[in-house]
Amino acid sequence: MSPIGIDDSLLSAVSVDSLQLYLASRHWRERESIVGKASLWTRDDGDEEVLVPQNNQLRDFVRRISDLLQILEYDEARPSYLILKDSVLAWFDCWRIRRDEEDTKNGTISFEDGARLIAGMRDLLSESTRGFVQSLQLDPEPSRPKLRSILRRFRLGQTEMGSFVATLVTNVKQDSPSDPISGLQVPGTPVQRLVLYRLNKTIFAAVRAAETSRVEQFRDSILDGVTPRVCRTLAAIGAEHDLSSSVEISFQYSMGHVVTTPLEARVAISPEAREMLSEAAEYLTHSVLPATDEKFAVRGPVVVLQRDPNASEGTVYVFSDVEGRNRRIRVELKASAYRQAIHAHEQNLEVSCRGTLVREGRAYRIDDPKSLTIMDSGDQIDLELPS
Repeated sequence: MSPIGIDDSLLSAVSVDSLQLYLASRHWRERESIVGKASLWTRDDGDEEVLVPQNNQLRDFVRRISDLLQILEYDEARPSYLILKDSVLAWFDCWRIRRDEEDTKNGTISFEDGARLIAGMRDLLSESTRGFVQSLQLDPEPSRPKLRSILRRFRLGQTEMGSFVATLVTNVKQDSPSDPISGLQVPGTPVQRLVLYRLNKTIFAAVRAAETSRVEQFRDSILDGVTPRVCRTLAAIGAEHDLSSSVEISFQYSMGHVVTTPLEARVAISPEAREMLSEAAEYLTHSVLPATDEKFAVRGPVVVLQRDPNASEGTVYVFSDVEGRNRRIRVELKASAYRQAIHAHEQNLEVSCRGTLVREGRAYRIDDPKSLTIMDSGDQIDLELPS
């Protein structure tokens, strides 16, 4: 046991890279370095200095880390174990859900409620991951291996005293922000952070809609990824049959990657909001939300072709702008039009189709389509003609 009361095994596992990132975020700067041995860091104001060992195989590594934490404890006026925890998570994005009730003050929670809380986090993260892959890959139904390749990047973190806090973390330090398993290519930002961006936007949109106490308000939040499953999970998270408690959700992003999207950090879900979310889940499940324009024009590439082996008619998905965002829109086509859609897909040509745009949950379709036009050739197929 070190002089600061932290087990030596924990100190010996400290990542030097994470520790240096933590110091840099606290206005320390590296001044001198002995390769493979240690580096000297000083505060920007020059009043303090610390020695950071460069290799955890050094004989006095644990003692040096203990000395460093003692200095930081005095400098920051907070316990060294909290400093150690923050330095360990320096390269991690964190998502936390806090259940703050009388029986969770000691940092514990009933087994059933805890299991539901973790299951709720899993469901919300899965919804966010699915929506992200769909928007990126133009894939209406991402494969399970593709989704799991992203979900495996997230890990459960430790809970905290004072209440029960479920923590999910993901390491965003990587040389390439692409996922070699799923094949996703996202310039500049790690894939898992983009999933958390989407999750953040979805949760806050759902809570804002719930706080209006008007279930119709959830129509506007559909474009932010709010679904019946999201509402149902947020309403019951951690306590399936008890909507009387408050829940706090927070996001914290690694200091090693600049946050490029303005995000809210923390939101509390009141008992009243949880009841409204439960009502909204049913509302969205049974609602069909028509567009105001009954002659909506879909224009874009054909990204998916679907047809039964023995059928002549088929279904296509066209990637088109809806309310300022690109969406996959389902169109049912007769045989002649479907053949034209195949041609457009093979030649990477855009198509245009008019009809009534209908929104169901987060999905879109064109009802009563009038014609399909291949834009570059001008070929037009009247969809009302018999095949």
